[in-house]
Amino acid sequence: MRKILFFILVCFFSAYHSGLGQAYEISPFSGYTLSHNFGIKEGHAKLSGGPHLGAIGTICLTPYLDLEFTYSFRQALGTAQSTLFSETFSHSTQSQFATLGVSKLFPYNVRFTMFTGANVGVMLFSVRESELQTLTKVAVGGNAGVRYYFNDRLGIRMQVNAFMPILEPSMGLWWYSDPSNPIGVGKSTALIQAGIVSGLIIRLGEL
Repeated sequence: MRKILFFILVCFFSAYHSGLGQAYEISPFSGYTLSHNFGIKEGHAKLSGGPHLGAIGTICLTPYLDLEFTYSFRQALGTAQSTLFSETFSHSTQSQFATLGVSKLFPYNVRFTMFTGANVGVMLFSVRESELQTLTKVAVGGNAGVRYYFNDRLGIRMQVNAFMPILEPSMGLWWYSDPSNPIGVGKSTALIQAGIVSGLIIRLGEL
């Protein structure tokens, strides 16, 4: 998984140094991620909603297409219940996503733009105050939103984000799962972390 993350960073910075972009943008953001419930073997689990922080690096390839590197971080309370558990598991969790994607732009005028995009990358999932190992998984995501520019250098963006790691059936997360009798996510379970964020746009270069 580290190789995937390294590959993502190499691709982004190679595009940056090659001069493919007409302009470059940096967008620190914050927002809120919704809670998410999903099924596990003979039970259910939940990630609580909470604050969401991160940053986006954008290479403006054309007036209608961007290349974006996104890093996001969030903490959430994870709970899990099952008739096969002797107790309810409750832990503070951390999720980090690093993705590379493209965004299709739909300019309304020189100041206002709508967009939608898709990305792929990695998720690092860890449990605080626990001996459980940090999980690193391939993740996919999507976004849609709007941008408004006050001038040629500054603007704001608001968007909906959704990230989904690709999980193996029966794997455990913040709860203990005996390898000989795994209690984990179902075959059709999707762990989706979706929310809304907003942030400042700082543009470098000219369109």
